[in-house]
Amino acid sequence: MKADYKNWMSKGMVLGSLAATVVFCVIIAIVGIDSIIGIVLQVISILCAIMTLWMFLMYRAFSYNGTRQMSKQIIDGVSSYVVIPDGGKCLDVGCGSGALSNAVAKKKPCAQAFRRLRQTIMRVNLGLQ
Repeated sequence: MKADYKNWMSKGMVLGSLAATVVFCVIIAIVGIDSIIGIVLQVISILCAIMTLWMFLMYRAFSYNGTRQMSKQIIDGVSSYVVIPDGGKCLDVGCGSGALSNAVAKKKPCAQAFRRLRQTIMRVNLGLQ
């Protein structure tokens, strides 16, 4: 089973921003572009479109499985600073998806990494000695 680390920019945020952009465009079509309200709605619509484009690009950049793996680069970079001695233990509290715990455990298979997620403590990726 492959771990699902989700994405730091959620798909719901991207789709919500896209929906807002479409709604503003529909309102502009109804109101028209000649009035002050129409001009204000155009500006808001353009800003929403720019925000939607930015969110989409961030969604692609932070995809853990895609071609632009910024999340993976950040996690691997941070995990390179974590030092656990052989046979040592590491606790990751508030770990979210646990991607950092997994990366640390993979780099030091003879150590034990634990992550605290909600109210349970889970043992992560122990190496065989």
